[in-house]
Amino acid sequence: MNSSSKLLLGIAAAVSLAIAISPFYLNYVGYCWSERNFITDEAMIHSAIGEIISINNSKRSVGQPLVYLDTDDFMRLNPECCLVHAITGDGPPFSLSFLDRILGNVHDWVVVIWRQRTINAIAQQDSVLRTNYLYFNGCGKSVN
Repeated sequence: MNSSSKLLLGIAAAVSLAIAISPFYLNYVGYCWSERNFITDEAMIHSAIGEIISINNSKRSVGQPLVYLDTDDFMRLNPECCLVHAITGDGPPFSLSFLDRILGNVHDWVVVIWRQRTINAIAQQDSVLRTNYLYFNGCGKSVN
């Protein structure tokens, strides 16, 4: 085998390897295959707020909850509530495997700091500051 044949074989192997690993790389960086794009942080935050609204509006243990009407109502009453973080595999609050990222199981987590508002037994409004950490895949779907 001459040097040009070895070079072509090497190039073919490199291209084949790149094609084989590209789906895993796209999963790792958060590509959403079903929507054929990357989801924005804003869309991820809206998904997180939707989760929090459903949690808040179903709570019955501490007074009657004051429901949030929608994400706009939530954002108005909890400005600067949310931060999106890419999962790096180690460190607080989550520790996930590299495999979870390359398979696309989990990509980001959103921290939501919000006020859970209730009406107590004597009809006064109370609020408790809550912090929730929510996992999401690259398509913005909760995987909690």
